[in-house]
Amino acid sequence: MRWALKAIGWVGGCIVGTAIVVAVRAPSALSPEKPARTAAPRARYHGPAMMTPPPDAQPGYLLPQSVIPRGLAYLIDTAVVAVLTAVLMATGVLQGGDLQTFDPAAVRELLDSNAGLAIYVILFGYFLICEGAWGRTIGKIALGMRVVRAADGTPCGWGRSVIRNLIRPIDLFFIGLPGALLVMLSPARQRIGDLLGGTLVIRKVTAPAAMAVVIPGMLRRCPQCGRLAPAAGPCPGCSAPAPAVPAGPPFGAAILQPLAGMMAAGEAAGAVRGAAQEVLATESAYAAASAAESARLRRQSAGREDAQGAAADEVEGDAVDEEIGAEDAFVATSDAPDLSDDYVAAWRALMAAVETLRTLRADLDAALAQARVTLGQVTATDPMLRELLDEVDPYLDADDDEAVLAAFMARAASPGLGGTQGGAAPS
Repeated sequence: MRWALKAIGWVGGCIVGTAIVVAVRAPSALSPEKPARTAAPRARYHGPAMMTPPPDAQPGYLLPQSVIPRGLAYLIDTAVVAVLTAVLMATGVLQGGDLQTFDPAAVRELLDSNAGLAIYVILFGYFLICEGAWGRTIGKIALGMRVVRAADGTPCGWGRSVIRNLIRPIDLFFIGLPGALLVMLSPARQRIGDLLGGTLVIRKVTAPAAMAVVIPGMLRRCPQCGRLAPAAGPCPGCSAPAPAVPAGPPFGAAILQPLAGMMAAGEAAGAVRGAAQEVLATESAYAAASAAESARLRRQSAGREDAQGAAADEVEGDAVDEEIGAEDAFVATSDAPDLSDDYVAAWRALMAAVETLRTLRADLDAALAQARVTLGQVTATDPMLRELLDEVDPYLDADDDEAVLAAFMARAASPGLGGTQGGAAPS
Protein backbone atom coordinates (compact mmCIF):
# COMPACT_ATOMS: atom_id res chain seq x y z
CA MET A 1 0.00 0.00 0.00
CA ARG A 2 2.82 2.40 0.82
CA TRP A 3 4.53 1.82 -2.52
CA ALA A 4 1.21 2.31 -4.25
CA LEU A 5 0.79 5.66 -2.53
CA LYS A 6 4.31 6.68 -3.54
CA ALA A 7 3.63 5.73 -7.16
CA ILE A 8 0.37 7.64 -7.11
CA GLY A 9 2.19 10.64 -5.66
CA TRP A 10 4.88 10.43 -8.32
CA VAL A 11 2.33 10.27 -11.15
CA GLY A 12 0.28 12.99 -9.47
CA GLY A 13 3.33 15.22 -9.41
CA CYS A 14 3.79 14.57 -13.10
CA ILE A 15 0.19 15.55 -13.77
CA VAL A 16 0.49 18.67 -11.63
CA GLY A 17 3.71 19.70 -13.33
CA THR A 18 2.23 19.13 -16.77
CA ALA A 19 -0.81 21.17 -15.84
CA ILE A 20 1.41 24.01 -14.69
CA VAL A 21 3.33 23.90 -17.94
CA VAL A 22 0.15 23.95 -20.02
CA ALA A 23 -1.19 26.85 -18.00
CA VAL A 24 1.98 28.85 -18.36
CA ARG A 25 2.44 28.20 -22.06
CA ALA A 26 -1.23 28.58 -23.07
CA PRO A 27 -1.99 31.81 -25.02
CA SER A 28 -4.00 34.37 -23.16
CA ALA A 29 -6.58 36.76 -24.55
CA LEU A 30 -5.32 39.40 -22.14
CA SER A 31 -1.97 39.61 -23.93
CA PRO A 32 -2.57 41.89 -26.93
CA GLU A 33 1.13 42.63 -27.23
CA LYS A 34 1.71 39.16 -28.64
CA PRO A 35 1.44 39.14 -32.45
CA ALA A 36 -1.29 36.99 -33.95
CA ARG A 37 -0.26 33.80 -35.67
CA THR A 38 -0.20 34.01 -39.44
CA ALA A 39 -1.77 31.50 -41.73
CA ALA A 40 1.61 30.36 -43.04
CA PRO A 41 2.13 26.63 -42.52
CA ARG A 42 4.49 25.65 -39.74
CA ALA A 43 7.81 24.21 -40.88
CA ARG A 44 8.14 20.54 -40.13
CA TYR A 45 11.22 18.41 -39.76
CA HIS A 46 11.51 15.98 -42.68
CA GLY A 47 15.08 14.82 -42.34
CA PRO A 48 18.59 15.76 -41.22
CA ALA A 49 18.91 18.47 -43.86
CA MET A 50 16.09 20.48 -42.25
CA MET A 51 17.79 20.53 -38.84
CA THR A 52 19.83 23.70 -38.40
CA PRO A 53 21.87 24.83 -35.40
CA PRO A 54 20.03 27.11 -32.98
CA PRO A 55 20.75 30.83 -33.39
CA ASP A 56 22.49 31.03 -30.00
CA ALA A 57 24.84 28.13 -30.80
CA GLN A 58 28.48 29.03 -30.31
CA PRO A 59 31.60 27.19 -31.39
CA GLY A 60 32.68 24.65 -28.84
CA TYR A 61 32.27 21.07 -27.72
CA LEU A 62 29.83 19.18 -25.52
CA LEU A 63 31.11 16.60 -23.04
CA PRO A 64 28.62 14.07 -21.58
CA GLN A 65 29.02 13.93 -17.82
CA SER A 66 29.93 10.83 -15.84
CA VAL A 67 28.62 9.42 -12.58
CA ILE A 68 30.54 11.59 -10.12
CA PRO A 69 29.48 15.08 -11.31
CA ARG A 70 25.92 13.92 -11.88
CA GLY A 71 25.81 12.38 -8.41
CA LEU A 72 27.11 15.59 -6.84
CA ALA A 73 24.50 17.62 -8.71
CA TYR A 74 21.77 15.26 -7.48
CA LEU A 75 22.96 15.63 -3.88
CA ILE A 76 22.78 19.43 -4.22
CA ASP A 77 19.28 19.21 -5.67
CA THR A 78 18.20 16.85 -2.89
CA ALA A 79 19.49 19.35 -0.33
CA VAL A 80 17.53 22.13 -2.06
CA VAL A 81 14.33 20.07 -1.96
CA ALA A 82 14.99 19.20 1.70
CA VAL A 83 15.36 22.88 2.59
CA LEU A 84 12.19 23.73 0.66
CA THR A 85 10.30 20.93 2.41
CA ALA A 86 11.55 22.08 5.82
CA VAL A 87 10.38 25.61 5.10
CA LEU A 88 6.95 24.37 4.03
CA MET A 89 6.65 22.23 7.13
CA ALA A 90 7.81 25.07 9.42
CA THR A 91 5.26 27.48 7.94
CA GLY A 92 2.45 24.94 8.20
CA VAL A 93 1.88 24.70 4.45
CA LEU A 94 2.93 21.05 4.51
CA GLN A 95 1.33 18.99 7.23
CA GLY A 96 1.06 15.35 8.11
CA GLY A 97 4.58 14.67 9.37
CA ASP A 98 6.67 15.57 12.37
CA LEU A 99 10.43 15.05 12.19
CA GLN A 100 12.00 15.76 15.55
CA THR A 101 15.26 13.89 14.99
CA PHE A 102 17.28 12.57 12.05
CA ASP A 103 16.96 9.00 13.22
CA PRO A 104 16.53 6.63 10.21
CA ALA A 105 13.33 5.24 11.69
CA ALA A 106 11.88 8.73 12.09
CA VAL A 107 12.85 9.66 8.54
CA ARG A 108 11.24 6.44 7.24
CA GLU A 109 8.07 7.20 9.18
CA LEU A 110 7.95 10.69 7.72
CA LEU A 111 8.36 9.42 4.15
CA ASP A 112 5.59 6.88 4.68
CA SER A 113 3.18 9.56 5.89
CA ASN A 114 1.10 12.01 3.87
CA ALA A 115 3.92 14.51 4.20
CA GLY A 116 6.26 11.96 2.60
CA LEU A 117 3.90 11.70 -0.34
CA ALA A 118 4.01 15.47 -0.71
CA ILE A 119 7.80 15.37 -0.58
CA TYR A 120 7.86 12.94 -3.52
CA VAL A 121 5.54 15.27 -5.45
CA ILE A 122 7.78 18.26 -4.69
CA LEU A 123 10.89 16.33 -5.70
CA PHE A 124 9.36 15.21 -8.98
CA GLY A 125 7.96 18.65 -9.74
CA TYR A 126 11.28 20.31 -8.96
CA PHE A 127 13.19 18.23 -11.52
CA LEU A 128 10.36 18.34 -14.06
CA ILE A 129 9.94 22.10 -14.04
CA CYS A 130 13.64 23.03 -13.80
CA GLU A 131 14.74 20.68 -16.58
CA GLY A 132 11.68 21.30 -18.75
CA ALA A 133 11.84 25.09 -18.55
CA TRP A 134 15.58 25.73 -18.37
CA GLY A 135 17.27 22.37 -18.87
CA ARG A 136 19.10 22.84 -15.60
CA THR A 137 18.49 22.33 -11.92
CA ILE A 138 20.30 24.24 -9.20
CA GLY A 139 22.74 21.37 -8.78
CA LYS A 140 23.46 21.25 -12.50
CA ILE A 141 23.94 25.01 -12.60
CA ALA A 142 26.46 24.74 -9.75
CA LEU A 143 28.48 22.18 -11.72
CA GLY A 144 28.05 23.77 -15.17
CA MET A 145 25.83 21.02 -16.59
CA ARG A 146 22.57 21.01 -18.54
CA VAL A 147 20.10 18.52 -20.03
CA VAL A 148 19.85 18.62 -23.83
CA ARG A 149 18.41 16.59 -26.65
CA ALA A 150 20.70 13.78 -27.71
CA ALA A 151 20.03 14.50 -31.38
CA ASP A 152 21.02 18.15 -31.71
CA GLY A 153 22.05 19.48 -28.29
CA THR A 154 19.07 21.84 -27.97
CA PRO A 155 17.13 22.19 -24.67
CA CYS A 156 15.38 18.96 -23.75
CA GLY A 157 11.86 20.43 -23.52
CA TRP A 158 8.91 19.43 -21.41
CA GLY A 159 8.09 16.10 -23.04
CA ARG A 160 11.57 14.66 -22.61
CA SER A 161 11.75 16.08 -19.11
CA VAL A 162 8.57 14.19 -18.16
CA ILE A 163 9.92 10.92 -19.58
CA ARG A 164 13.35 11.09 -17.96
CA ASN A 165 11.87 12.03 -14.56
CA LEU A 166 9.18 9.33 -14.67
CA ILE A 167 12.00 6.79 -15.07
CA ARG A 168 14.10 8.34 -12.29
CA PRO A 169 12.83 5.91 -9.57
CA ILE A 170 14.14 3.00 -11.64
CA ASP A 171 17.53 4.67 -12.03
CA LEU A 172 17.65 5.41 -8.30
CA PHE A 173 16.56 1.93 -7.23
CA PHE A 174 18.97 0.25 -4.80
CA ILE A 175 20.95 3.46 -4.04
CA GLY A 176 21.18 4.38 -7.71
CA LEU A 177 23.22 1.41 -8.92
CA PRO A 178 21.21 0.74 -12.13
CA GLY A 179 21.53 4.31 -13.34
CA ALA A 180 25.19 4.63 -12.32
CA LEU A 181 26.10 1.34 -13.99
CA LEU A 182 24.40 2.31 -17.23
CA VAL A 183 26.06 5.75 -17.21
CA MET A 184 29.46 4.10 -16.91
CA LEU A 185 28.76 1.55 -19.66
CA SER A 186 26.89 3.64 -22.25
CA PRO A 187 28.99 5.48 -24.86
CA ALA A 188 27.14 8.77 -24.31
CA ARG A 189 26.93 8.31 -20.50
CA GLN A 190 23.14 8.02 -20.40
CA ARG A 191 20.98 6.50 -17.70
CA ILE A 192 17.71 4.69 -18.44
CA GLY A 193 15.72 7.93 -18.37
CA ASP A 194 18.14 9.54 -20.81
CA LEU A 195 17.93 6.60 -23.22
CA LEU A 196 14.12 6.55 -23.21
CA GLY A 197 13.79 10.33 -23.30
CA GLY A 198 16.55 10.91 -25.86
CA THR A 199 18.50 13.28 -23.63
CA LEU A 200 22.07 13.91 -22.56
CA VAL A 201 23.57 15.58 -19.50
CA ILE A 202 26.46 17.60 -20.88
CA ARG A 203 28.87 20.37 -20.05
CA LYS A 204 30.06 22.88 -22.60
CA VAL A 205 33.81 22.71 -23.14
CA THR A 206 36.07 25.22 -24.87
CA ALA A 207 39.13 23.37 -26.09
CA PRO A 208 41.43 23.25 -29.13
CA ALA A 209 40.54 20.68 -31.76
CA ALA A 210 43.74 18.73 -31.13
CA MET A 211 42.65 18.25 -27.52
CA ALA A 212 38.95 17.60 -28.20
CA VAL A 213 39.53 14.70 -30.61
CA VAL A 214 41.40 12.66 -27.99
CA ILE A 215 38.89 13.08 -25.14
CA PRO A 216 36.51 10.07 -25.01
CA GLY A 217 32.87 10.95 -25.65
CA MET A 218 33.50 14.54 -26.76
CA LEU A 219 30.75 15.79 -29.09
CA ARG A 220 30.53 18.60 -31.62
CA ARG A 221 27.66 20.21 -33.47
CA CYS A 222 27.68 19.44 -37.20
CA PRO A 223 27.78 22.75 -39.11
CA GLN A 224 25.78 21.26 -42.01
CA CYS A 225 22.80 19.55 -40.39
CA GLY A 226 23.04 20.66 -36.76
CA ARG A 227 23.12 17.18 -35.24
CA LEU A 228 25.54 16.15 -32.52
CA ALA A 229 28.46 14.13 -33.79
CA PRO A 230 31.66 12.69 -32.31
CA ALA A 231 34.44 15.25 -32.19
CA ALA A 232 36.76 12.92 -34.09
CA GLY A 233 34.21 11.19 -36.34
CA PRO A 234 31.74 11.88 -39.15
CA CYS A 235 28.24 13.19 -38.52
CA PRO A 236 25.68 10.35 -38.11
CA GLY A 237 22.99 12.47 -39.78
CA CYS A 238 24.56 13.78 -42.99
CA SER A 239 27.85 11.79 -42.98
CA ALA A 240 29.85 15.01 -43.12
CA PRO A 241 33.47 14.34 -42.16
CA ALA A 242 34.97 15.72 -38.99
CA PRO A 243 36.75 19.07 -39.34
CA ALA A 244 40.45 18.76 -40.05
CA VAL A 245 42.64 19.24 -37.01
CA PRO A 246 45.10 22.11 -37.60
CA ALA A 247 48.67 20.99 -38.00
CA GLY A 248 50.76 21.62 -34.94
CA PRO A 249 52.52 19.97 -32.05
CA PRO A 250 50.78 16.96 -30.50
CA PHE A 251 48.32 17.49 -27.68
CA GLY A 252 50.14 18.07 -24.43
CA ALA A 253 53.23 19.54 -26.08
CA ALA A 254 52.37 22.94 -24.62
CA ILE A 255 52.75 21.38 -21.16
CA LEU A 256 55.37 18.72 -21.76
CA GLN A 257 57.83 20.85 -23.71
CA PRO A 258 58.25 23.55 -21.02
CA LEU A 259 58.46 20.82 -18.39
CA ALA A 260 61.13 19.02 -20.39
CA GLY A 261 62.96 22.31 -20.87
CA MET A 262 62.95 23.00 -17.14
CA MET A 263 64.22 19.50 -16.43
CA ALA A 264 66.99 19.97 -18.99
CA ALA A 265 67.88 23.30 -17.40
CA GLY A 266 68.06 21.65 -13.98
CA GLU A 267 70.34 18.91 -15.30
CA ALA A 268 72.56 21.50 -17.01
CA ALA A 269 72.75 23.54 -13.81
CA GLY A 270 73.82 20.43 -11.89
CA ALA A 271 76.50 19.71 -14.48
CA VAL A 272 77.81 23.29 -14.24
CA ARG A 273 77.89 23.01 -10.46
CA GLY A 274 80.03 19.88 -10.68
CA ALA A 275 82.31 21.44 -13.33
CA ALA A 276 82.82 24.56 -11.20
CA GLN A 277 83.78 22.41 -8.21
CA GLU A 278 86.22 20.51 -10.42
CA VAL A 279 87.81 23.78 -11.60
CA LEU A 280 88.31 24.93 -8.01
CA ALA A 281 89.83 21.57 -7.08
CA THR A 282 92.24 21.54 -10.04
CA GLU A 283 93.03 25.20 -9.36
CA SER A 284 94.15 24.35 -5.84
CA ALA A 285 96.22 21.43 -7.14
CA TYR A 286 97.80 23.63 -9.80
CA ALA A 287 98.53 26.35 -7.22
CA ALA A 288 100.44 23.84 -5.08
CA ALA A 289 102.28 22.43 -8.12
CA SER A 290 103.09 25.94 -9.34
CA ALA A 291 104.54 26.96 -6.00
CA ALA A 292 106.69 23.81 -5.89
CA GLU A 293 107.81 24.35 -9.50
CA SER A 294 108.78 27.98 -8.82
CA ALA A 295 110.95 26.90 -5.90
CA ARG A 296 112.55 24.16 -7.99
CA LEU A 297 113.37 26.52 -10.85
CA ARG A 298 114.95 29.04 -8.51
CA ARG A 299 117.13 26.36 -6.97
CA GLN A 300 118.14 25.14 -10.40
CA SER A 301 119.07 28.64 -11.60
CA ALA A 302 121.22 29.22 -8.50
CA GLY A 303 123.25 26.07 -9.29
CA ARG A 304 122.73 24.47 -5.94
CA GLU A 305 122.71 20.73 -6.66
CA ASP A 306 123.82 19.02 -3.47
CA ALA A 307 121.14 17.75 -1.15
CA GLN A 308 122.14 19.83 1.85
CA GLY A 309 122.27 23.00 -0.11
CA ALA A 310 119.04 22.18 -1.83
CA ALA A 311 117.28 21.75 1.53
CA ALA A 312 118.64 25.04 2.83
CA ASP A 313 117.70 26.82 -0.37
CA GLU A 314 114.17 25.39 -0.16
CA VAL A 315 113.69 26.98 3.27
CA GLU A 316 115.17 30.23 1.98
CA GLY A 317 113.03 30.07 -1.15
CA ASP A 318 109.87 29.68 0.92
CA ALA A 319 110.82 32.79 2.89
CA VAL A 320 111.40 34.72 -0.34
CA ASP A 321 108.04 33.55 -1.74
CA GLU A 322 106.28 35.20 1.18
CA GLU A 323 107.88 38.55 0.33
CA ILE A 324 107.37 38.75 -3.43
CA GLY A 325 104.03 39.45 -5.04
CA ALA A 326 101.99 37.06 -7.10
CA GLU A 327 102.89 38.90 -10.30
CA ASP A 328 106.59 38.03 -9.79
CA ALA A 329 106.01 34.35 -8.95
CA PHE A 330 105.90 33.10 -12.53
CA VAL A 331 108.96 32.23 -14.54
CA ALA A 332 108.84 32.68 -18.31
CA THR A 333 108.71 29.47 -20.33
CA SER A 334 111.92 30.42 -22.11
CA ASP A 335 113.70 30.48 -18.76
CA ALA A 336 112.22 27.09 -17.75
CA PRO A 337 112.55 24.60 -20.57
CA ASP A 338 112.49 21.55 -18.32
CA LEU A 339 109.19 21.73 -16.42
CA SER A 340 108.41 18.80 -14.17
CA ASP A 341 105.81 16.21 -15.09
CA ASP A 342 103.76 16.95 -11.98
CA TYR A 343 103.51 20.62 -12.88
CA VAL A 344 102.57 19.92 -16.52
CA ALA A 345 99.93 17.41 -15.43
CA ALA A 346 98.42 19.92 -12.97
CA TRP A 347 98.36 22.60 -15.67
CA ARG A 348 96.71 20.34 -18.21
CA ALA A 349 94.12 19.25 -15.63
CA LEU A 350 93.25 22.90 -14.97
CA MET A 351 92.98 23.64 -18.70
CA ALA A 352 90.69 20.62 -19.24
CA ALA A 353 88.50 21.58 -16.27
CA VAL A 354 88.14 25.16 -17.53
CA GLU A 355 87.27 23.96 -21.04
CA THR A 356 84.64 21.59 -19.63
CA LEU A 357 83.21 24.39 -17.49
CA ARG A 358 82.91 26.74 -20.45
CA THR A 359 81.21 24.07 -22.56
CA LEU A 360 78.72 23.18 -19.85
CA ARG A 361 78.00 26.85 -19.15
CA ALA A 362 77.11 27.31 -22.83
CA ASP A 363 74.81 24.28 -22.59
CA LEU A 364 73.18 25.81 -19.52
CA ASP A 365 72.56 29.09 -21.33
CA ALA A 366 70.90 27.21 -24.20
CA ALA A 367 68.72 25.17 -21.82
CA LEU A 368 67.66 28.32 -19.96
CA ALA A 369 66.72 30.01 -23.21
CA GLN A 370 64.65 27.00 -24.30
CA ALA A 371 62.86 26.80 -20.95
CA ARG A 372 62.43 30.59 -20.85
CA VAL A 373 64.04 30.74 -17.45
CA THR A 374 66.72 33.18 -16.31
CA LEU A 375 69.90 32.23 -14.50
CA GLY A 376 68.75 34.35 -11.57
CA GLN A 377 65.64 32.20 -11.19
CA VAL A 378 67.78 29.07 -11.09
CA THR A 379 70.33 30.41 -8.63
CA ALA A 380 67.54 31.76 -6.40
CA THR A 381 66.74 28.15 -5.54
CA ASP A 382 70.40 27.04 -5.65
CA PRO A 383 72.61 29.51 -3.71
CA MET A 384 75.57 27.12 -3.93
CA LEU A 385 75.55 27.39 -7.73
CA ARG A 386 75.57 31.19 -7.46
CA GLU A 387 78.60 31.14 -5.16
CA LEU A 388 80.49 28.72 -7.40
CA LEU A 389 79.79 30.78 -10.51
CA ASP A 390 81.06 33.90 -8.76
CA GLU A 391 84.30 32.11 -7.85
CA VAL A 392 85.02 30.69 -11.31
CA ASP A 393 83.80 33.75 -13.22
CA PRO A 394 87.35 34.75 -14.37
CA TYR A 395 87.71 31.39 -16.14
CA LEU A 396 84.45 31.64 -18.11
CA ASP A 397 85.99 34.08 -20.63
CA ALA A 398 89.36 32.28 -20.84
CA ASP A 399 89.56 30.81 -24.35
CA ASP A 400 93.31 30.00 -24.52
CA ASP A 401 96.32 29.16 -22.34
CA GLU A 402 97.30 32.76 -21.72
CA ALA A 403 93.74 33.72 -20.72
CA VAL A 404 93.52 30.78 -18.32
CA LEU A 405 96.91 31.74 -16.82
CA ALA A 406 95.76 35.37 -16.47
CA ALA A 407 92.55 34.21 -14.77
CA PHE A 408 94.61 32.07 -12.40
CA MET A 409 96.91 35.02 -11.64
CA ALA A 410 93.89 37.18 -10.83
CA ARG A 411 92.52 34.49 -8.58
CA ALA A 412 95.94 33.93 -6.94
CA ALA A 413 96.15 37.61 -6.08
CA SER A 414 92.70 37.51 -4.49
CA PRO A 415 91.92 36.25 -0.99
CA GLY A 416 90.19 33.24 -2.53
CA LEU A 417 93.45 31.31 -2.85
CA GLY A 418 95.08 33.01 0.07
CA GLY A 419 97.78 34.62 -2.09
CA THR A 420 99.02 31.22 -3.34
CA GLN A 421 102.04 31.64 -5.55
CA GLY A 422 101.86 30.46 -9.13
CA GLY A 423 104.42 28.87 -11.36
CA ALA A 424 105.50 28.81 -14.96
CA ALA A 425 103.02 28.30 -17.76
CA PRO A 426 103.99 25.40 -20.01
CA SER A 427 104.10 26.09 -23.67
